[in-house]
Amino acid sequence: TRSFVGAGTLGIPWMVMHASTWKETGFSFRISREKNLEQFKRWLELAHRYQVGIAIENLYDPLDTFSRTYSSAPEELIDLVDSLDDELVGICWDFGHGNLSATDQNESLRLVGSRLKALHVNDNDKLKDRHLLPFYGEIDWPPLMRTLREIGYQNDLTFECTPFLDRVPPALRQKALEHTVEVGEYLIRLVQGEDESL
Repeated sequence: TRSFVGAGTLGIPWMVMHASTWKETGFSFRISREKNLEQFKRWLELAHRYQVGIAIENLYDPLDTFSRTYSSAPEELIDLVDSLDDELVGICWDFGHGNLSATDQNESLRLVGSRLKALHVNDNDKLKDRHLLPFYGEIDWPPLMRTLREIGYQNDLTFECTPFLDRVPPALRQKALEHTVEVGEYLIRLVQGEDESL
């Protein structure tokens, strides 16, 4: 509740939330879907009260166990959002999670389409959710930025890469932050159709 109050007070249009996975008796898509519909319908009461949208984030299946995570497949996420059928529900696409899911992220973003309301921009090595700065992992960023342009995405590119700075000494942090801004500006130019040859 405090998150909705805070976001509403600050005028933040979309708050990112995770879906949950039913695993008490082994993974169940049906029960996971039912429980999430029930839960998010309750959250929607707060969303409407404070005029803050809910962007449900794509997740990924853990790499170290043979288990499933509900909403790791874009089709599951789209089904959940469409079933809630509310203007204050959309999708947040986390590029790092998409990379760990071994899906075609460009195709996934096309499937998500206008439901896309927020982004978590980070990179990894396909082994762990490392939250690296873009271009410091294995994601191929230019095609993804073109896909964002193609589907008409107009909202923010929000970095989720603070671990990138964790081991940077304080004396170097300002330069590292400036570099982070440069990377963000470069990605925006790609979305806008500039710097295609770089």
